[in-house]
Amino acid sequence: MLFRSLHSAMVAKGVKRSEEGAAPQQKKAKVDPKVASVKKTIESADLPEPCKAMLLAMLPHSLCVTKDLRSEPQARAVEMISEVYDAIELKLKSTAETESAKVTEIEASKDTVDAALGEAESRHSVTTATVESCKATLAQCFGTTSERKLALVTAETTERTGNAPGLAVEEEHRALKCALDEHFKVLKEGSWETGSAKRHLDALLPLAKKLTDESLVTALPSTCIKPPADRSTFDNMVMDQLEGSLTSALTQLNANIEAEKPPKAQRAADVAAAQQNLKEVEDAQQKSSDATTAALSAQRDTLAVFELARSDVAAFKPQLRKAKEAAEEAQAEVDLFQDNCRQPFSFLAAQTTKVEEVISMTPKVEEVIS
Repeated sequence: MLFRSLHSAMVAKGVKRSEEGAAPQQKKAKVDPKVASVKKTIESADLPEPCKAMLLAMLPHSLCVTKDLRSEPQARAVEMISEVYDAIELKLKSTAETESAKVTEIEASKDTVDAALGEAESRHSVTTATVESCKATLAQCFGTTSERKLALVTAETTERTGNAPGLAVEEEHRALKCALDEHFKVLKEGSWETGSAKRHLDALLPLAKKLTDESLVTALPSTCIKPPADRSTFDNMVMDQLEGSLTSALTQLNANIEAEKPPKAQRAADVAAAQQNLKEVEDAQQKSSDATTAALSAQRDTLAVFELARSDVAAFKPQLRKAKEAAEEAQAEVDLFQDNCRQPFSFLAAQTTKVEEVISMTPKVEEVIS
C-alpha cells in the first residue's frame, strides 16, 4: 500500500507539472548511465517481482528528481531504494567478512598443523626405533636359540656315546646274574628237570669260556650233568671254581656299574640343563616375537597419523591461497558495488538544482529513463 500511494502521488505530480509546462515534445534523450545503474541494481536485487516493479515505476518520480525538489513521498521512495542498496551491500560485506574470517582461521591453524606434524613425526620415530630394537633382539634370540639347539644336540650325543659302554656293562651284568640265578644254581643243586641239564649247560659255557681257563671248560660237561650225590671231589672243585669266577665277574660288573653312575648322572644333568636353556631362550624368542609384532603394529598406526599430518601441511598453502582468493574476490565485489552501484545512486540521491531549472525538470527526467 505504501509503494502504491507513493507511486500514485509522484506520477500525479509529474503529470501536473508536465501539463503546466506545456513544453513542446523534444527528441528522445540517451539513458543516463547513473540511472541505468540504479535500474539494473534494483532488477538484480533479491526482492519479490512486484516490489521490483514498484521501485522501478517510482524511480523517475523520486531519485531522478533532485533532492531539493523532492516531496516527502519522493524522499521516502529514495529511502526505500537506499534500503535496497544497504541490504545488498550488507550481504556483500557479510560474505567478505566470512571469507576473511576463513583466511584468519586457516592462518591461525598453521601452528597447530605444524605442531601436529612434529608430534606425529616424533611418535613415528619412536615407534620405528622400537621396531629396530625389537628386530635386533629377535635376531639375537634366533641366534641364541640356534646355539642352544646345537648345545642340546651335543649334550644328547655325548650322553648317548658316554652311556654306551655302561649300557653294555649293565647288559653283561644282567646276563651274568641270569646265568648264576637260573642256570648255574639249577646245575649246582641238581634241580633240573629230566633232559634239561644240557640246556642249562649250554647257557653257561659261553660265560665259562670267557671267565675261566680251558681245563675248567673241558671238565664242565661231564661234571654239570651229574647229580650232586654222584660228583667227585674234582667235580665239586670244578663247580666251586666256576661259581667263584662267575661271582667275581658279577662283583666287578657291579663295581663298574656303580663307578659309571656319577658320570652318567652328570651327562643326564647336562642334557636336562641344555633342554632348560633351550626352553628359556625359546620363551624369550616368543616374547620378543610378540613384542616385535606389537611394535610393527604401532609403527603402522603412527605412520598413518604421520602421513595424514604431512598431507595437512601440504594442503595448508593451497587452502590458504584459495581462501585468500575467495576473500579478495568477495571484497572486490564490495568495492565494485560501491564504485559502480553505490556511487551513482549516492550521486543521484544527493544532487540538487537551481530554482530557475525546476519548471522544466520533470519532463526531462521522464525522457531520460524511458
